[in-house]
Amino acid sequence: MTNASANPAASWTSQQRQAIETRQVSVSLSAGAGCGKTFVLTRRYLAYFNPHDPHALQHDNLHHLVAITFTERAAREMRDRIRRACYDELLRADAAAAGYWSEIVRGLDSARISTIHSFCAALLRSHAVEAGLDPQFEVLEQAQTETLLSEAIDDELRRLVAQRDVATVELATRYDLHALQDLVRTLVVEARDDELDAWLQIDLPEQVARWHALFEQRVVPAIARSVAQSPAAAMVLRVLGENVPDHPQMRARRDVLLEKLSALASIDEPQLLSAELHVIRDHARVQGGGTARNWENPAAYGELKDAATELRKA
Repeated sequence: MTNASANPAASWTSQQRQAIETRQVSVSLSAGAGCGKTFVLTRRYLAYFNPHDPHALQHDNLHHLVAITFTERAAREMRDRIRRACYDELLRADAAAAGYWSEIVRGLDSARISTIHSFCAALLRSHAVEAGLDPQFEVLEQAQTETLLSEAIDDELRRLVAQRDVATVELATRYDLHALQDLVRTLVVEARDDELDAWLQIDLPEQVARWHALFEQRVVPAIARSVAQSPAAAMVLRVLGENVPDHPQMRARRDVLLEKLSALASIDEPQLLSAELHVIRDHARVQGGGTARNWENPAAYGELKDAATELRKA
């Protein structure tokens, strides 16, 4: 009874209090695991039914408040926490407020505390005629969704291949059918209809130009950062910094790699980055640059060979 009779607000931090009590604006709560997000959301939910707040909702308006989570487990946890918190409020309540909190507790079974999918399904069922839907529809489980999508993509691609559709056959030849299925899946899952419609209005030369621009502006810098920060680059720099081969071709490659790899992270121009990456890839090799006998430390040859291979892959 001691915990139930205590004032829970007394233990709130200033940030928690602000998140719980702020109204008339949107509130975004960000915190790590175990930092009390569900606690704050529970208290914020209950704050909307505070009987001492003249602007609060009434117990018969539980359906006016919606609490949405991503998973069934999280929805159950939030409902259980809200129920326990309401029981605590009921135990603390005086005679005048006890009936109010009793009504809240009884109404929680019909409160809108659910996953996004469950909430949307309930909304659509209540307006099934307007939405043109069978009110008996069911929400697919994730596993069912994945299976149906895979089957639909596989059936359509095989139908197009059987009909010798030129574009499909060329793509299947280039990527193989399984890889093509994965590409189509990504497109279906990640692209919105409006994005696809807008993209299909662009002619082929413009599409190619946009892909080239995207590659230069985003992909090349990302590759450069990855290469510059890779263990292979660090190993190449270390081995070449500590060892100087006597073979002229390998010595020339050493000078280029030390210069280019060291400066790679500081270059901002995408076209220059692309050129530098090609130079690094062409010079990151030991073939044609002598053998282990051309190194004062023969072990350096093997270390460089392995690191250079990984660097070219990167």
